[in-house]
Amino acid sequence: MDLLPQTAPPPDRQPLWRRVEQSLHRDILSGTLASGARLPSEPELAQSFAVHRHTVRRAVAALASRGLLRIEQGRGTFVHDSAIDYVVGRRTRVEANLVGATGPSRAGFCRRGRNGHRTRP
Repeated sequence: MDLLPQTAPPPDRQPLWRRVEQSLHRDILSGTLASGARLPSEPELAQSFAVHRHTVRRAVAALASRGLLRIEQGRGTFVHDSAIDYVVGRRTRVEANLVGATGPSRAGFCRRGRNGHRTRP
């Protein structure tokens, strides 16, 4: 039996909530939804995406679990302040993630000590 490598489904075959999540994620990263900005209500988002309110709720919950949105009961949903994409893997390096998020000027907080290990300045 031949196993094919699993890849992400094409955009038109992804679940609706994932498409909504990706669209909101793009808006956050591009600055269309600024840091601290309040998102429209779930019914308004559902109408703008032409999906059910529960679809929007699942997309918003996914973004909140990733730390991009903050949900305050009774107040609304807000873009989390200073959210950065932080890739975690087997060989994750903090400095590399910070360079990608803030640029090289803020990431030079480490220097090499004896034996090639990083030390604090």
